[in-house]
Amino acid sequence: MSNKKLNNAKHRGRPKGVKNQTKSPVYLREKTLQSGNKSLYLDIFLGQGTGGNLIHEYEFLKLYLTGNKHADKETLRQAETIRAARIIEINNGNHNALQSKQAANADFLTFAELQADKKRTNKRGEINERGTSLTYKSFICHFKQYTGNRRVTFKQIDKRFCQGFITYLQKQTSTRDHTPLKINTQIDYIKVFETILNAAIKQEIITINPMALCEKPQRQSHDIIFLSVQELKKLENTECQKPGVKAAFLFACYTGLRFSDIRGLTWEKIVEFAGETCLHIRQQKTNTLQYLPIGDKAKQFLPARRDAAGTDAIFNLSTNCYTNIFLKSWARESGVTKQISFHTARHTAATLLLALGENIKTISGILGHSNSAITEKHYAALQIAPLAQAMKKFNNI
Repeated sequence: MSNKKLNNAKHRGRPKGVKNQTKSPVYLREKTLQSGNKSLYLDIFLGQGTGGNLIHEYEFLKLYLTGNKHADKETLRQAETIRAARIIEINNGNHNALQSKQAANADFLTFAELQADKKRTNKRGEINERGTSLTYKSFICHFKQYTGNRRVTFKQIDKRFCQGFITYLQKQTSTRDHTPLKINTQIDYIKVFETILNAAIKQEIITINPMALCEKPQRQSHDIIFLSVQELKKLENTECQKPGVKAAFLFACYTGLRFSDIRGLTWEKIVEFAGETCLHIRQQKTNTLQYLPIGDKAKQFLPARRDAAGTDAIFNLSTNCYTNIFLKSWARESGVTKQISFHTARHTAATLLLALGENIKTISGILGHSNSAITEKHYAALQIAPLAQAMKKFNNI
């Protein structure tokens, strides 16, 4: 029976014939049925919610008072025995089954919106309405459409429900331009769903992730956008509305650092190590500590330190989204027609090193990948030199 129906039922502090129930987390209550009999159930107090509301769990005992004095006395004795057992479980901390049942009835959408709110704030406490935050927001919109905006509990989300959501996405169009949702966009929403369910597992709301049991579409590979030496020269010779953005982007082109790592650079992270000027950084995405040598070309784009403290940022950048706006405008001014983003700098560093004959393992170390297989996956197709050498062998036939 739903909590709403229970709230509409007639409750008494205790049924007739029940001895005084002292202040307790478990109360024995009765509900009058249409037949005139009274159904006994336990009203279990589980605590106070974040909004101040009291959280209750109801356990129906399938015991009934019929008006027969002797039979009702035995029924009440059984009910009191069960109530006492529940109190002992709670006092001993052994009421996980009750808590799990309560948690399983929690509203998924409320939980998902809380997870989305966390994504709106970055590590610096700044609000970000783009990127991952926007993906969460779009997922929630699609989830509401899929469910008809009705309340869905965690208990209702099983493999069939999740597989249905995947099928739903395959038939949907983009809210922005009304074109069919791209495979990679569908996968992004599926990944958000899976991530939210994993968060629920960590909070012991559910025990398994049903999305992990589903057949999911495979992500499509896409072309890696990188800049040629000629395009880099065009950018170097073109003024940018935000000189700091220009310097940071070109520095990234010659170091291979991600936006998050460039933004987090402080002057104290430039150190001398093994006779080289290096960046001593912990990559934010992989959490790996790294000494990364800075070449003379990269040093050209470091701003003057002047009187900056060691903890001051080297490049004062806003959000990735805001930075990309100026990058695109700067690229157009320079005559570069590619749709670049800040991550283009990282791809540029890797592809230039490949073109210059550097091996994958070394490039993997520069990029801070956990293993060279990741680098191979992204950039192996761009190793043109060995292919060209192989194809030239046909010239001797």
